[in-house]
Amino acid sequence: MACIITDLVFNFNSLNAPIPVPLVTVFAEPATTPLFLSSSSLFHEQSFTKRATSTDQTGQWSFTLPWPSEQDPALTQWIITLPDNSRWMGLIPQGVNGPLSLHTLKNTYGWGLISATNLNLLPVAVQGPPGPLGPYTPSAPLQWQSPVPSTPQEALDRLAAAVYALRGNTPIP
Repeated sequence: MACIITDLVFNFNSLNAPIPVPLVTVFAEPATTPLFLSSSSLFHEQSFTKRATSTDQTGQWSFTLPWPSEQDPALTQWIITLPDNSRWMGLIPQGVNGPLSLHTLKNTYGWGLISATNLNLLPVAVQGPPGPLGPYTPSAPLQWQSPVPSTPQEALDRLAAAVYALRGNTPIP
């Protein structure tokens, strides 16, 4: 058997009401490699242990992850990475079928937030005439690794590359 972990991805509108976020990617991966999973009482090494799923139209996602008795090492913790790049880690509870939310995993089974980055808070200031040849002056130059982008197009390309990498090389919606 295994445990179903499911939750929702949402943003808030101007009235602070939740709005579901469809068609974004959520990842689950073991914190330990190599990982061996049980199949008919035999353990087989898993070469590609990172799993991905997309949210549905309601913002819901779901994974079915192995109990400790179904994996070796048995105490392997799992990491779930949300679209905002927040990462939750903990042990899959043995004998629990679920479905369990991240909130339940945190409050009942000791899961913890191991990193958080809100991609919606990336500030960008573009000044100058519109178009790819206009000058770019960052409002916070320390946020850029040298050399600082010199055009809006270069700044947007670098931001897109960073978002793409943070999403695990998944296309930006």
